[in-house]
Amino acid sequence: MTAQLKIGFLTNQNPYNRNSYSGALYFMLRALESHPGFNVELLGGYRPIKEGILGRLFPGSKDQFHFKREEFQGLDAVIAPVASDLVARYGSKICPPIMLITDTTPSYLREFYPEEAAGVSDDTEIEAFSNTESVVYSSQYMADRAQGEFANLSGKLVGVAPLGINLFNLPSKPMKKDPMEPLEMVFIGKNWKRKGGDIALKTLNELRIRGINAHLKIIGPSLPETRAHNHVEVLGYIDKHRPKEAGIYERALKNAHVLISPTRADCTPMVIAEANMFSCPVAITEVGGVSSLMRSGVNGEMLQVNDGPKEWADVIENMTVKNNDYEALCCSSFEYAQLRLSWEAWAQSIFEYTYEAINK
Repeated sequence: MTAQLKIGFLTNQNPYNRNSYSGALYFMLRALESHPGFNVELLGGYRPIKEGILGRLFPGSKDQFHFKREEFQGLDAVIAPVASDLVARYGSKICPPIMLITDTTPSYLREFYPEEAAGVSDDTEIEAFSNTESVVYSSQYMADRAQGEFANLSGKLVGVAPLGINLFNLPSKPMKKDPMEPLEMVFIGKNWKRKGGDIALKTLNELRIRGINAHLKIIGPSLPETRAHNHVEVLGYIDKHRPKEAGIYERALKNAHVLISPTRADCTPMVIAEANMFSCPVAITEVGGVSSLMRSGVNGEMLQVNDGPKEWADVIENMTVKNNDYEALCCSSFEYAQLRLSWEAWAQSIFEYTYEAINK
């Protein structure tokens, strides 16, 4: 049996704060701590966030990273999720091998997420890579893109491990869906334009023209064209880390027959795994790292960025109302998420990459 590895968890946001990186850091730490092959130490002096309103009002007082060289002594490796800045700044002072975990490249952020790209530079990434033993991306697309953009990744161990699901109350078995009368679709996204909300709305109209009693729930912005639509229900923005709102989110996925996501740009959207865990297949654009999360006919279907409402309606109609094996598709979506898109699967991949990096 492989000996347990003592690892440090290095990040620039407090992983006890469930809003850090949309909750991913919290679930990453939990998954690594639960893996039998790891003995995990949280680095940086972070402390748990107070529960209730005080924790929501004053999380910043416990979010400041403090570097202490002695914390790194005796570690077999350091796992550093979305911490390029810390690895670039302190990596040369850290003795154990460092594994950087990330989901995109600076150029991809600048191209598709300009609002999040402030302060993100290639120079930081290059310096971080020079201090790492390995880099693990959340999709093969991003791993390939990074290797094409950064020459100093040559000779490094570059891996791929899809991220998990940032929800607490997950089903333990496939869920049986209600009859498709109406056909319930759900759209999830803050950025209406980038997530293709206009295409989702036009697809709803196309399905109804075909005589299909389709209905669309929107978890996202409330706009005049959606509020005025008789077959659209706008749930607004949802904070999944508040129990009441998480319940609304989970019920929307439980009741949905399909998640429609005509996104124009994405890294590796966790909403695929979240929908699949509630036995909801996905129709999504093949962009960015999406293909690492999708398997055609198993957990949904992918469309192309130039496809219009008719193509989207064709795919959704064939996946749902015309699909004699729709129940089987729901079951395989659930099983795929459990095996491939869970935090347990992610932690196992990280364990294997860590062990390989140490023994490289």
